[in-house]
Amino acid sequence: MLGPAGQLVRIKSREVHKSDDMIYSLHCTKTNECEVTITTIANSIIVFPIGSFVRGAVYHIYLKSAEFDKAKAGFIGYKALKT
Repeated sequence: MLGPAGQLVRIKSREVHKSDDMIYSLHCTKTNECEVTITTIANSIIVFPIGSFVRGAVYHIYLKSAEFDKAKAGFIGYKALKT
């Protein structure tokens, strides 16, 4: 089971996160007004339509990368504590 977040990071579009620097949850800071493409650590690619991510909600997604227009969507990632 994961403990508290070790660090909060702003998610940048097209930035790839390595499995040893894992993002395990996304906090939506702006409801998406564009499509958001998420790649998970299992290399699954999911395209979310407009309005799928609601401002203030936390989504438990093991993130490898995300692609979105930064003016139309915003996310903060929760990184796992390194032990």
